[in-house]
Amino acid sequence: RIRRGVLPYARTRIYVVVGCHADRIVNEHTSTRAHERTKEIIWVVNKNWESGRFSSIQCGVKKIGDAPILLLPIDVVDVPVDIIQQIINEGLSSQSNIVPTFEGKGGHPVFLCGETLKTILETPVEEGRLNEILRRGVTPYAPTRRVEVASKNILNNVNTWEEWEGILK
Repeated sequence: RIRRGVLPYARTRIYVVVGCHADRIVNEHTSTRAHERTKEIIWVVNKNWESGRFSSIQCGVKKIGDAPILLLPIDVVDVPVDIIQQIINEGLSSQSNIVPTFEGKGGHPVFLCGETLKTILETPVEEGRLNEILRRGVTPYAPTRRVEVASKNILNNVNTWEEWEGILK
């Protein structure tokens, strides 16, 4: 579902950064049965995954370069395709970082522009917090805009089976 919503807007491809259990995850998604659904995906393995989420963001940015990106963490699920398209459109038209909000609370996915990607790569991994980078702003050329959207699903954060079952209800 996400792939269908994002791919028409993608300038290149969809990159998926994997760390722990990378071989198993990639193999499961590139098997003969699943390959047709995932052939547009470029798999990026973060060998430094134990350093945390920011290291995965850096790993993906290194592979992609300085083109704008839509960052959708794996634990943010069920974001409607029209909301994803809205975030991409806002980012491309304003040349800004976009943080979607629902009732004032920031969520995901976020749209990140080139200057922000450079800052991400220059930030030591142990000091890296994306929300801090976005809050302080990078340069006048990479402002961060908070855009209210019509779906609370941007706030989803699924880390346990219980949370997953709650989403499925």
